[in-house]
Amino acid sequence: MEQIFGADLTYEKVSEEKFEKFLEELRDRGLPVYLEDYEYMKKSFSLPVKPKVYLDEFSNIGEYGVHAFMKAVIDKLEDIDITCDSGNGHIYVGMKPMASWEFKENTLKLTEREYADILQGYLDKVFDNEVPIYWHSWKE
Repeated sequence: MEQIFGADLTYEKVSEEKFEKFLEELRDRGLPVYLEDYEYMKKSFSLPVKPKVYLDEFSNIGEYGVHAFMKAVIDKLEDIDITCDSGNGHIYVGMKPMASWEFKENTLKLTEREYADILQGYLDKVFDNEVPIYWHSWKE
């Protein structure tokens, strides 16, 4: 049985306005590469590039899509344990159960609610609707 405490991003709709504003915020927080990549795609592609296209093409160390983007950003800004996973045809971002010695120190200091609040804060900057965060499980 696989588990993850986090969000199922499978059917969530990205808000173009929120996403572009978030990219500007990331630039201002010292991570300009995401906005630069997005702007480059918008100029280079013959068809209009919307956030969904950018996120579908986004890759981070062998992971692809919106969940890989969320993982990359949160990992850089928060330095907490965050992972991507998929199962039962769904894609997730969050934290998998591990032995305590495997967690980063910043993660160990957080309660489940604090972790969920951090994750929710980032998801709210990208998606139209509030994405629920809870324990997900599936069989391989």
